[in-house]
Amino acid sequence: MKKNILIIFPLNPFFKTNEESYLLYIKSILEKNGHNVQICAIPINHDSIDSFWKQAYQWSLFDFSEEQYKNIDMIICTKWPSYYIKHPNKKLLIIEDINTIIDMLECDEDEKKALIMSNKKAIMSANDIYTSSKYISKKLESDMGITSKPLYFFNMDKSSKLNKNINENINENINENINENIIISIDNKVNYNKSLIDSIDDINVCSIIITTNKQDYNSLNRYCNIRGIENAKIKFFDMDNLEDIELLEESASIYFYGVDKFRNFYPIISSHKNSKPIICVRGDNSNEFIERLETEVIDNNYKDIRKAIENIIKSQNSVEKKDIKNENYKIDINYKEIFD
Repeated sequence: MKKNILIIFPLNPFFKTNEESYLLYIKSILEKNGHNVQICAIPINHDSIDSFWKQAYQWSLFDFSEEQYKNIDMIICTKWPSYYIKHPNKKLLIIEDINTIIDMLECDEDEKKALIMSNKKAIMSANDIYTSSKYISKKLESDMGITSKPLYFFNMDKSSKLNKNINENINENINENINENIIISIDNKVNYNKSLIDSIDDINVCSIIITTNKQDYNSLNRYCNIRGIENAKIKFFDMDNLEDIELLEESASIYFYGVDKFRNFYPIISSHKNSKPIICVRGDNSNEFIERLETEVIDNNYKDIRKAIENIIKSQNSVEKKDIKNENYKIDINYKEIFD
């Protein structure tokens, strides 16, 4: 039966993530199955505990069960605070861990707990609850006691066009026998990245080192040229470039040194969405935030770095391309069954 489906997408204005691509993918699946689908994007912000409460109240006033909205057969809510919307056929496809954001707010702990409980009530009002990853489902269970079903991120296939292009560029002047794993190191100190590059060269694995600092970019490029290292490519990373965001999504792993929790917030959560390992080297900044996300923290030495890389390569190589393609095929079936 053909349905009119509205996908509700709260977004931070001008802050690009791959979430838009994910929702467009869902939209295309539903349209292929004969439904009319629209994505409704509404600006939000995470400035303070007060802004959380204000927006939760404002969104609770959206009542799509009223007569003028009778042509909307289903709404799919994706992020906080869209859970507060009212509709008789409301489904949740949660694509973010809002409780981690709340946990970082500077306010009284009792206020945080009250907001989380308010969110729980809104989530429980839905007909069905799904998430974009095992990580988010696990957080819902541990933080709120809510059971949900993960629907995996669509770009798990390592033979995707983006990864093929990356690997072709990396392997242009490299031996074909090198493992084609993509290892990302973002915003790390130059000395740590040099240690990582040495390990990458020794193990002979393809990688990309990305930085948002132009000076670090130039320094690391010079280091690779002097050492004659060809399988560690240095890339200047732009958070406003969707292709760079997609590069994070398809990486084998992400590494951090120290970690300024707000500056690197998106890559951390993004990596968890795809159930990929995150390695953090102990640095000058507090690691409390990433340790709370059960991230592996290692010391800045060659032995630990090499071991971490080898474990990731071993894990990546254990996944057969055939299994990945089969999983991608199942993803389309899951979306069809759930939202039809």
